[in-house]
Amino acid sequence: MITSAHAACRLIVDAQNTDAFIAEISGLNEQINTCPPEIPGYLKILYKNGDFHVKIGDSKQFMLTVKDGMLASFSEEVSEKPAFTAYISEEDFDSVLQSDNRMKTIMTLYKEKKIKIVANNFFKKIMLFVAKPFINSVIKKM
Repeated sequence: MITSAHAACRLIVDAQNTDAFIAEISGLNEQINTCPPEIPGYLKILYKNGDFHVKIGDSKQFMLTVKDGMLASFSEEVSEKPAFTAYISEEDFDSVLQSDNRMKTIMTLYKEKKIKIVANNFFKKIMLFVAKPFINSVIKKM
């Protein structure tokens, strides 16, 4: 389960591996349509609006859309101009899905440089540059 900052809206992810997660996307969208989860903490400042392309290994990917700090949708279709792209290996993505504390696992992988986040336009590059020290300070406290 990925818990949002708003306790009433939780995104329940049952998948334990990448292929199962991709297959679960339509069910995740049903949950989001019923009760959209809020993006947690500092991430909400950085990713308040836009498409977030997640590339898993060499061949798998999905799109995450955020609107007004709320998770709006997942998609297997990738937009032409996502605000950010995250790169992660399939093995590491599977470890996130299998973790009891997914957010902490994501932050640990980011700290270990196993997740790379790239801004895809000038304004987002500036935002990412400014936000990285805050994100890194939160990660150090974990």
